[in-house]
Amino acid sequence: MNQTLAICKLGMIPMRSEAKHKAEMVSMLLFGDVFTVVESIDNWHRIISYHDTYEGWIFSRSLQWVDADFLKQYASENPVFSGELLATAQNGKKSYYMGFGCRLPLFEKDHFFLGNERVDYTRATISSKSKISGSNILKIAKKYLHTPYLWGGRSLLGIDCSGFTQMVFAMNGIVLPRDASQQAEKGKKVASLKTAKAGDLVFFSENGKAVSHVGILTGNGQIIHASDQVRIDKIDENGIFNGEIKNYTLKPILIKRYF
Repeated sequence: MNQTLAICKLGMIPMRSEAKHKAEMVSMLLFGDVFTVVESIDNWHRIISYHDTYEGWIFSRSLQWVDADFLKQYASENPVFSGELLATAQNGKKSYYMGFGCRLPLFEKDHFFLGNERVDYTRATISSKSKISGSNILKIAKKYLHTPYLWGGRSLLGIDCSGFTQMVFAMNGIVLPRDASQQAEKGKKVASLKTAKAGDLVFFSENGKAVSHVGILTGNGQIIHASDQVRIDKIDENGIFNGEIKNYTLKPILIKRYF
């Protein structure tokens, strides 16, 4: 079929590597995410997410289509996100459920739009127009503390290391790619931990070459990152010091700044 625009109307939808429920979850659509449908097989759809151009398969019997005019407004606005751990939005008798960090498309004071459908919303919001700073980045990051690690996850129910950094930065007005290796290609290089500051990203490797992990510096010799769960650990030139196992884990290979 021809490429078609749609928007996620569920709290989350797994993106899989193949059109199978047992296939690896490579990422996750959240409520309010726009995507392009590239092809469909029965109720499986190969899609490309708009916010990070990530590709995968989703299962859905009913897609919410949007048009090019909606995408134009969506692309040009300053994104607004849900600030609630779990929120409900209403359109008459129809209810939508969304978690922390879900985008509220074309938000205006007390409502947003899913295509041409107006949805009322009067709960807490987070605007990406806020001043970008290390303290604001950490304020959002700490909302995820103790969230369990989930490969491909991007929500408070489960999140991976790069999904965590991507979500935190999105709510601070900074668009990052999906994978840690892709994020490492962006931003400005910081010379060392001594010259780094709160909000900088640190990248790690298991073999000293390929990027395999990322976390956010807190500015006081610590890092907040998703490893088993979103947690705060000590960090120095030797790597991340895990206080539970009393040992160093991954060693930093790169530090980047995005603001």
